[in-house]
Amino acid sequence: MQVLVMTEKRAPMNADLLRQRRNLLVTSLTLIAVNLAGATLKTDVSVLGTAVEFANPERIVWGAWVLWAYFLIRYWQYLNEEPNLGIHERMDAWIQRHLSVDDPNGFSECNYWVSWRYCIFWSLLIQHKDWDPERWEPAKRDPESEIFKASLTLRSFISVATKTPQFTDYIAPFLVALLPVLLVIWRLFKDWTNTIT
Repeated sequence: MQVLVMTEKRAPMNADLLRQRRNLLVTSLTLIAVNLAGATLKTDVSVLGTAVEFANPERIVWGAWVLWAYFLIRYWQYLNEEPNLGIHERMDAWIQRHLSVDDPNGFSECNYWVSWRYCIFWSLLIQHKDWDPERWEPAKRDPESEIFKASLTLRSFISVATKTPQFTDYIAPFLVALLPVLLVIWRLFKDWTNTIT
């Protein structure tokens, strides 16, 4: 089993982005717990020995959804300010290792680069050391089969997601934030099917 080796120390996550991620995760996990536990809010609650009565307790959950949306937008904004997440670079390295990019033209020193389009489609490019630094050409090792390329993309993503922290640091919070939405949709679908039958 190949392990992705980190050649340089990873830069710590921006403190502002870390705070937005924490807020999004806490709000999402609270909404997941409310949905999974089927929690209902009482009209009267005791806070530090003082009775507080809510005329519309369901609006507290609505407020939690507003906070969830706000934190999701904030996390997205701060994530877009990050210069480089490092996910595609790790996927590039994985793809190049699995393509055996030795140069068929006999060049002794070549650089290879995986050029990404729309985050999932890619082409393998080559640059010889004697060429203009801006000159990149399609490499002969670039697979022609789009299905094979798609399988390499998926396998490289799975490798990066399971062997490096980039996925859990930056992408997993979106998946956790999606769970309460899916739970609400599932509950509404179940309620709708129960009313039909």
